[in-house]
Amino acid sequence: MALERLRAEAARCTALVAADAGAALGLAAGLLPDAGVGDFDSLPAEARARIPLERQHPSDDQGSNDLEKALAFV
Repeated sequence: MALERLRAEAARCTALVAADAGAALGLAAGLLPDAGVGDFDSLPAEARARIPLERQHPSDDQGSNDLEKALAFV
């Protein structure tokens, strides 16, 4: 049910920005994020490998959480 809702919400958007492990959830729903943002500490390596490098936007800034990093990206 959650993946269906994610696909439905993503269909209404012009871009999909995923914060860290949210990218894995998007991939599980069949969605390739336009941008993956965060420190990627909770994103499995196999999921990260599926996201093209030009769509990965790593940040090791420990002064903000991954949601804040994603919001700053947009």
